Amino acid sequence: MPVRRLPVRPNLEQLKRQAKELLNNIHAGDANAIAELREHHPDSIDPSAAKLADAQFVLARSYQASSWTKLVHSVQLADAIWRDDLDTVRTLITGDPNDLLNFKIRRSGASKTRRPISTTTARALSKRC
Repeated sequence: MPVRRLPVRPNLEQLKRQAKELLNNIHAGDANAIAELREHHPDSIDPSAAKLADAQFVLARSYQASSWTKLVHSVQLADAIWRDDLDTVRTLITGDPNDLLNFKIRRSGASKTRRPISTTTARALSKRC
């Protein structure tokens, strides 16, 4: 399965719809959805028993995030940056600098990916805010 790419301005509501759609497709027996479940979920889950949390996890992993929570956090941070909302950016990055290590936003169609920032950079950013 190809890796999914977040758009420049990812939308959390759209990701929630994608997770629900993925779950519906898994339950309907869609071969592509089941293949994605098998590829990205660490446990062997019967497709008929899959829950929304499983679909969210699979979707997050397909975007190369380690969890749904980290994907949501990344989208919230990207949104706050686009809105020039310094208070939200500050809140998001001072919560846990390690969350920033997994912050990867890929531009659709871009040939290069940003590498995660270093631990030192994450801590320096959290101290500045």
